[in-house]
Amino acid sequence: MPGNVTSSILFQDSDEWELIEPSVISEDAQTKYRLELTAGLYECSTTGLRIECSREVQLKYHICDWECVADFPGMEHFTPCGPLMDIAVISGKLKAVYLPHFLCLGGSPINDEVRVVHVEESGISFEKCTLTRFHAKLLNHYFSPKGVLLRIGFPVNYHCETLIYETQKSYLTLHVYLIPSEKKLIEAAENNEIKSKSKLISKPGPVSSLKTKTWYSLMTLDENKQSACNSEVQPKQLELKYKHINPDFYEVFVADPNDFHLQLMPQHHSEGVWEAKIRQGDYSQRVSSAEAEAEQKQEGCINYNGAEFVEKHRTELISRVSLVEPIADDMRDLIKEEKYTIVLNSGTRQSQMRALLDFLTTPKLKEKLYQSLLEHEHALVNDLENPE
Repeated sequence: MPGNVTSSILFQDSDEWELIEPSVISEDAQTKYRLELTAGLYECSTTGLRIECSREVQLKYHICDWECVADFPGMEHFTPCGPLMDIAVISGKLKAVYLPHFLCLGGSPINDEVRVVHVEESGISFEKCTLTRFHAKLLNHYFSPKGVLLRIGFPVNYHCETLIYETQKSYLTLHVYLIPSEKKLIEAAENNEIKSKSKLISKPGPVSSLKTKTWYSLMTLDENKQSACNSEVQPKQLELKYKHINPDFYEVFVADPNDFHLQLMPQHHSEGVWEAKIRQGDYSQRVSSAEAEAEQKQEGCINYNGAEFVEKHRTELISRVSLVEPIADDMRDLIKEEKYTIVLNSGTRQSQMRALLDFLTTPKLKEKLYQSLLEHEHALVNDLENPE
């Protein structure tokens, strides 16, 4: 059991931590990490966990979901401010463990409002801790799932990340995340976007910490920051708070994109707290909304029987087309290099064909695919058009 409650102390980080990459293992459908260390100060490059040991030690650890402890008595008074980590010592003995957190310690004193929760078979308990800039040092060496908490209602700032993803939609559409600097949250956002084959647009995050329980609006400004872009942003505002699953994001639709700025504005303030310039080279080139409308009108006068064939037989094409690569080669100039590469790197030929079809959003593109199918998969086309 955790020892007696001890007063929290704030001290400076040391520069002597050695960044180390853990071994990754899979147990019980979970990703776990393993380290074999000699005496020294170490920081896990994957999770941010810090370990202090005076002798050889082996340990295994993984990140848990806060949801599994949300209903325990006492948790309703706190909010997580770092990952919940389960640490097991295989051999040796640790001198100290430093759990990562994303609290900003530069404002009002928060020492007495921070606790480390210990999850045990008999329930949970709370312990005070020693805080550094990005970590909480445990004052006892009893190991169980544990993480850093802050008492609800206490005003504080978070160190935050802004993640910008370009979706695969026909018009330029971005997903912009504002989340605390916690690896589990960043991973959740990444996983959401990977499923949709979105592309990360890498930009610096906020320089300063941001106030929690505050609503923020995301603005789009033209290249000179003189006026708003022709765009739509949904939702209009997001509240900065810890949300351990399905992190919220802004969806930004830009009608006629050129170079433009994204700016994060706190409610009731006239100055932004974060800004990023999005250049044309940062995103895939698309036609403007006016050009797309003209193209659609032109296409409306053309009979696209091949496009209808592609739409009607999508499932059969995914399962039965075998010569995906030469067909992708035919489509390369139309879908551009990045999407062409995604198609070829999609694994099985079924996955490749599905990815290719997902990129064909206009009748013109589908008609081109039909012409390529006639050349490379003529027997299949004939079979689908003339079933017995």
